[in-house]
Amino acid sequence: MSAKFDIVIPTHNQHLLTTKCLESIRHSGGDYRVIWVDNGSDSFDKTMVQAFLESRDVPHYSVMLPENEGFVVATNIGMLLSRAPYVVLLNNDTEVPSGWLERMATEARGSAVGIVGVVEDPEEPSVGTINRREKIEAAIDRSVPFNSYRIQTMVPFFCCMLPRRTIEKVGLLSMRYSPGALDDDDYCRRVSRAKLQIVVDLSVVVKHVGGATRKAVYPPGEYERIVEDHKRIFKEGAAE
Repeated sequence: MSAKFDIVIPTHNQHLLTTKCLESIRHSGGDYRVIWVDNGSDSFDKTMVQAFLESRDVPHYSVMLPENEGFVVATNIGMLLSRAPYVVLLNNDTEVPSGWLERMATEARGSAVGIVGVVEDPEEPSVGTINRREKIEAAIDRSVPFNSYRIQTMVPFFCCMLPRRTIEKVGLLSMRYSPGALDDDDYCRRVSRAKLQIVVDLSVVVKHVGGATRKAVYPPGEYERIVEDHKRIFKEGAAE
């Protein structure tokens, strides 16, 4: 019998952050399974995470990719392997609160809901974070209940929940945005075009370091180049 929630966590090294994330999941409760997709980490990092999962009896399924294929590929593999009614995409540099899964699922049960996002508690708020929050605030539908917001544009995918119907209707992350950057913007746009709503659960606040793996992987200027390229692709898709 499958779990109610599959939590997809892609990683590349950063085992200390990953185990901290897993520890918060372990203490948060819920009927879950972690789908850990390792993106070509060093053997020491893989060993440390695997040892943590096994020693703490964390329900999990592990996938070991020989090379770093990027966020989009690893996340799609996890989504393909998921079987639960609710699939959570979670960055490994996060810490989740108690009861988060059931609270998010309460919002996700509505037949029109396609994605449930959360409130970010960033370690280092950036201009990008501020701009994204302003974008969300500007798109709030004031007609919804006080404990949730429905937005017209997007939620960042450092932590979000997808009901099974969303994956069946919208599919996986687009490989056009591989290795990663604006893949979440694109997916949210596709969800909106599928006439599904995007909800932010204000009761779930998730700590987020932000960019931990990215900063360790990309040389200076490389990620910024990828972002600019993906902005062009995203703009081209606006007319589709």
